[in-house]
Amino acid sequence: MTQYRRVRSKRSAGLLMYRRIANGLEVFLAHPGGPFWAAKDSWTIPKGEYEDSEAALDAARREFQEETGF
Repeated sequence: MTQYRRVRSKRSAGLLMYRRIANGLEVFLAHPGGPFWAAKDSWTIPKGEYEDSEAALDAARREFQEETGF
């Protein structure tokens, strides 16, 4: 019989900050840090992983503040 090992999935939460302007929308994006991202031209919403003990919205707010200072 084949045995399967349960893999714990990772969850992340983030916030998309935006504002309406005359001709559309502006969105707030962040450049991921660390050596892997240093030379890459990649941008994303501020986000991060969280544990079961933390609510997704609380984690998203925490990550936004940690990564942007706002």
